[in-house]
Amino acid sequence: MKLDKSPFVIISVIGQELLAAGYHASSLVVLESALKIGTCSLKLRGSVFSALSSAHWGLGNTDQAIGFMQQDLAVAKSLGDQVGECRAHGNLGAAYFSKGSYKEALTHHRFQLVLAMKQKDRTVAASALSSLGHVYSAIGDYPNALASHKQCVLLAKQLSDKQFEAREIGNVGAVFLALGEASNALDCHKEHLEIAQELENKHEEARAYSNLGSAFHYKREFKQAIQYHSKVLNISKHLGDRAIEARACAGLGHAARVTGLGPSQELS
Repeated sequence: MKLDKSPFVIISVIGQELLAAGYHASSLVVLESALKIGTCSLKLRGSVFSALSSAHWGLGNTDQAIGFMQQDLAVAKSLGDQVGECRAHGNLGAAYFSKGSYKEALTHHRFQLVLAMKQKDRTVAASALSSLGHVYSAIGDYPNALASHKQCVLLAKQLSDKQFEAREIGNVGAVFLALGEASNALDCHKEHLEIAQELENKHEEARAYSNLGSAFHYKREFKQAIQYHSKVLNISKHLGDRAIEARACAGLGHAARVTGLGPSQELS
């Protein structure tokens, strides 16, 4: 490869190694240095744009990350690299979603889905459908959110990815609840719980219990809601996971505010 005569390659490789090791700030300096040196290879430049977008994303610099994602996309298009184009659309969709720019997020995830289907890449297609479901939910378009998550469940089953399937069934349940269809939501969350227990995945189990608590709260069956949120709290303590603990406390607090009871008390 004549690496001794290609300082751009050497420096960009070092930058990407730093990025892979989690040194985002250091990788940024090195990768930017590689760009200053320059290269005639569009493909190599595109790989640096992609790495820079990841470095900025890791540092929380969303706007800068989006800028490099767009440059990465432009390079992939010019090279006719549909795999790279699909990846860039997925990254842009996620970035715009994080900013609350849902119109742009929809556009990029739709392109991601189309390209993934052209390549017959069911894993990426499933990821795009899941992302589309979340964007549709965020804008209140629940019928499209439901359709997207249901299609994703079908693909997850085809891929034999039980954890992904369980999570997507939970997402279907969440949309059903948003539509006011509590019985369908409960069916989904119970199925999510069964798969999580079968996999012995405590994080998914906690997520399913939390969703069940929310569904029973919607049905105004507060005693059962408290029982499920208490299960989430117990799992969070077992795992030492503060994020799950916070979710459990939020659910318990919501139920206690309505009933005036805590998790250790009984409804009359």
